[in-house]
Amino acid sequence: MNAGCEDRGDFTFGDTQGEADVQASGPCPKCNDTGQVSGGGQAYEIIPPRRPDPTLAELQADIKRWTIEKGWADDRSVGDLLMLMVSEVAEAYEEWRNHHEPNEVYVHAGKPEGIPIELADVVIRILSFCSTYDVDLQDAVLRKMAYNETRPHRHGGKRA
Repeated sequence: MNAGCEDRGDFTFGDTQGEADVQASGPCPKCNDTGQVSGGGQAYEIIPPRRPDPTLAELQADIKRWTIEKGWADDRSVGDLLMLMVSEVAEAYEEWRNHHEPNEVYVHAGKPEGIPIELADVVIRILSFCSTYDVDLQDAVLRKMAYNETRPHRHGGKRA
């Protein structure tokens, strides 16, 4: 979320030979955040993944390790963990309501924000849940996709 700031900062990420960087086109009009990191630089460092194209299982293992290291491996209920996934989707929706584009990533108070970042949080929550309960999500996705291939076009008669 925007930490209380509802105005856009017009910050975008650029990709330079596999390393993410940020170019700021102007400060946030409400909080005047320029996206600068300490030292006055205009770049916001994003740590690249440890390996290119990790599998879901590898991401799940990384997230499990990170969750333990950062102290987030607690005994929350299944319901609480599922609702935390929902809350991240709600945060993505709030980004949309605040006039951010679906592919827009910007920096606010030194933190990457936007719909893609909130969707990343959704995936992180899902993979954390799966690692906690030994769910092989990659297998589940492949099984579900295989089943969906057998279904007729727009099955169920429901509205889109």
